[in-house]
Amino acid sequence: MKDKTCLSLWQVAMTYNLRAPDGTVTDLEAIREVTHELRMGEFVTIIGPSGCGKSTLLEVIAGLRKASGGEVYIWDQRITGPHPSIGMVFQEESTFPWRTVMENVEFGLEVRGVPKKERQKTCQRIIEIVGLHGFENSHPNALSGGMKQRVAIARALATDPEIMLMDEPFGALDQQTRLFIGQELLRIWEETGKTILFVTHDINEAVYLSDRVLVMSHRPSVVKAVVEVDIPRPRDTSTITLERFHELTSALWETLRVESEKALGITKTEVHI
Repeated sequence: MKDKTCLSLWQVAMTYNLRAPDGTVTDLEAIREVTHELRMGEFVTIIGPSGCGKSTLLEVIAGLRKASGGEVYIWDQRITGPHPSIGMVFQEESTFPWRTVMENVEFGLEVRGVPKKERQKTCQRIIEIVGLHGFENSHPNALSGGMKQRVAIARALATDPEIMLMDEPFGALDQQTRLFIGQELLRIWEETGKTILFVTHDINEAVYLSDRVLVMSHRPSVVKAVVEVDIPRPRDTSTITLERFHELTSALWETLRVESEKALGITKTEVHI
């Protein structure tokens, strides 16, 4: 089953119509014909220069935004709106401050009308998986940033999606915390067997977590390169000291650097000054 395709993107495109104060409309082509497939249980990461459309692509896959062209399928079902088999964790801190950890994790099941006793049983198991046992009755203001992100991950897991979309979920955390919560995410992924599509700006994070890394180009964004991460699993924080880790991060940076220079408007002459 692990080799079976569960998510397919076919020529996905996004063009925005930008209206100026004088009423003039300009087309901005953000994404151009992205085609790719994810297999069951994979951990795939997307990196690319700022503003290249990584988050937009995730929102299209999640059914939160309608693409200008192309199609997205989960199994053989076309995505036309939010889908119960897809869960999403956002970049912004998204816990509800007035709800406890348990109540936050329960939210999706509560919306679906699952009885309280049943949803609490399910959510208790998820809370234990993400390492928050003992904090069920705590409110977010009593938690660290890393713990809040675990709550967000638990809330997404509670509805039992087949695919998890994660949009820079550790972006607001310091480097040390990112590394350790990344290790926790790998543990959760290995325990649950979910398929994860993860957006990040951090090349080290991409290599540390992933089976495969997609490098997006500057706008209009296409998949410029696909890099297989051949570092054995399971991985831990010692992975970042491996020679192969540094070879892969260096190769990714060389690919990404050109696109980042385009995004920033840097010329070759300026680079060598």
